[in-house]
Amino acid sequence: MEVRILKKGDINADGKITMADLMMCLHHVSGRMALAGDEFLAADIDGGGEVKMNDLMRILHYVSGRN
Repeated sequence: MEVRILKKGDINADGKITMADLMMCLHHVSGRMALAGDEFLAADIDGGGEVKMNDLMRILHYVSGRN
């Protein structure tokens, strides 16, 4: 059994928070795709139980260096 450490913002679980994670969050927020499981938990930055615009903005600020 593989144990994976969940890192907030690392939606694709590659060990980094990058534009790829930002795009996955954007696609979820816009309704283009649905995140589930660990992807959803990683995207829910504020722990509110939903992935919304504020989670997307936090990832954007991190990726752009404005955190």
